[in-house]
Amino acid sequence: MKKLTLALGFVIFLTTIQAQEVVTWEGLKKRKAKTDKKIQNPKKNVKYKTWAERGNTYFTIATFNTQGLYEGLPAKGGVASAEFTIGKPQTIKSGGGKEIWVYPHKELTFQGGTLKSWKETEFIDKEAIKKAAEAYLKAAELDTKGKFQKKTSTKNQAAQIRGVLINKGVDLYTNSNYKPAYNYLQLAKKMGEFPKTKTDTAYKSDMIEYYCGIIGKDAKMYEKSRVHFKSCIKNNYQPATSYHHMAGTWLEQGDSAKYEATVKEGFDKFPDNEQLVIDLINYYMGKGESESVIKFLDVAIKKNPANASYYSAKASIFDNKDEDAYTVYRAKKEEYLKLKKEAFRARNKAKSVLAPIEKKRDAALADAEKLKQDYFDTFAKAEALYKQAISVKADFFNALFNLGRLNYKMNERYRKEADDIPYSADKDGKKSGALKEKGLKHLKIAVDYFEKAHKSNPKDKNTVEILSNSYRKLKNKAKADEYAAKAATLN
Repeated sequence: MKKLTLALGFVIFLTTIQAQEVVTWEGLKKRKAKTDKKIQNPKKNVKYKTWAERGNTYFTIATFNTQGLYEGLPAKGGVASAEFTIGKPQTIKSGGGKEIWVYPHKELTFQGGTLKSWKETEFIDKEAIKKAAEAYLKAAELDTKGKFQKKTSTKNQAAQIRGVLINKGVDLYTNSNYKPAYNYLQLAKKMGEFPKTKTDTAYKSDMIEYYCGIIGKDAKMYEKSRVHFKSCIKNNYQPATSYHHMAGTWLEQGDSAKYEATVKEGFDKFPDNEQLVIDLINYYMGKGESESVIKFLDVAIKKNPANASYYSAKASIFDNKDEDAYTVYRAKKEEYLKLKKEAFRARNKAKSVLAPIEKKRDAALADAEKLKQDYFDTFAKAEALYKQAISVKADFFNALFNLGRLNYKMNERYRKEADDIPYSADKDGKKSGALKEKGLKHLKIAVDYFEKAHKSNPKDKNTVEILSNSYRKLKNKAKADEYAAKAATLN
């Protein structure tokens, strides 16, 4: 699956330390040791205040290196600059249009005079925000009277812990650490159950539920992922897209039947969702069920007539049908030619011998003519659909190339038909000449489309080579050599 950007709608939470004392690295290490010791004390570890204090300590540890940082923070210039709020760096490393300000425990990267990114280089505890959340959840569990959760300070701190958990989860996901990312968002979801202040409106539990599903899927935690998507569907949050992703979990587990059932269920409920239509198109295309593909492509075209790819995809189905129809036709035509020769050799034999052969010959010819019309019909459908594609997007390479290819092979077919005519039946060459002339018209049309395809994608070697070959057939040596030389420069 293509990497999904988690647009959660949350900003990096800027932390304000509540304590009156000046917070230092060494001071936090001491506070950590103190709270770690307290929770081992059976008299103290049953009190919610012990865990609330621990949560505040670990939150401060988690945000100590990054408080006050945000993308776009000016490096210098007044009280709102990094130089003023954080202080001058120990050293500055320059290169590539960037400056890296090195501080104890962190590095800040500036570009164009503003903060671009940052990273922590030393930690008191890498899992500090996780421990802060766990401590707050434990405090809430021990607070049987609900005093702790009702406090405004608790609500504010819980919201900040939740925000940092979300940011941490998104960062882990961006770096493809899917399982840890999932765990952090799950913890954020639990923190989202704390009572909130009236101003705490940015957090949306359904959004977190949805992204837990996305990340769970990428982490191959398919069963858990489906639980999240089912919740989103139930709560009407991104329901159609949830069906799409939930179906994807079945596909990744190799269960095509459940994939199909899930997508169909989603489509039945949300027939206007284009993604679910595309899912069905791709599914049936993979199974080779062309009629089902056409059915849903028609639905997709109706929903989005400006999408050239839909016309091209439908054209490709008729393109393949044309190839199949031509193959069947040629087999029948070869049968007719064989019987024709056989009848010729038996022309002086008794009628009882000749008549059955002539009957088979005539039947084969009638069948061949009907099959010939079939491939002409499918050719016309494919051509019309490819033309619709380029009417929507004039430089659509696939449609242009395939229009060229359709006409190129039609030229070959006419030449084959001309070769089928024996000299005895075409001594003046008019019959075969007329067929070759028809083929030549198609070849000229093909060249026109190939030229446009080449203009759309000059790097495509296949197009250049077929142009050289086509011009050679048209006896245009200069053009043939020109494109042959171009082809030699392409990989």
